[in-house]
This record gives sequence, C-alpha cells and structure tokens, in this order.
Amino acid sequence: MEKIVKLYTATASATGGRNGHVKSSDAVLDLDVRTPRELGGGGGWGVTPEQAKSLTEKAHQVCPYSNATRNNIEVELVNV
Repeated sequence: MEKIVKLYTATASATGGRNGHVKSSDAVLDLDVRTPRELGGGGGWGVTPEQAKSLTEKAHQVCPYSNATRNNIEVELVNV
C-alpha cells in the first residue's frame, strides 16, 4: 500500500462563541462573529454561526480537495 504524504495543513481557531472571533492559521479567514439582532444580539459587522455553517457547506462543494476525495473517504463538517 502506498503511503499518503501530507502536503498541506491548515487550522482555524474560534474564541468567544457568538460574540467572538475566528482566524485561520494563514490569516485568510479573520472574522468577528456576532449574534444577529433578531436573536437578541447587538448585531453589527461580522458573521453569524449560521452564516459560517452555510459558508462551510458551500466551500465543501467547490473545494478541489473535497471533490477529489468525495465518496472515497468519510467527511464530517463540524462548526463549533
């Protein structure tokens, strides 16, 4: 069996929950997270957890790595 070589690793961290911040290791993703006014939050600029989940799902559909491995490996998208 051929050994799989890891070519790239990226990480992202989130702090503060619904009123926090999200940043990727390469800083391509660097966003504030805000609770929408409709849910009792202050609103303002930033993404909501629901928007982040939607972005994750859409990115998974167009990501070349996701497309290359689709139906070959089990993938679970988790937004925490």
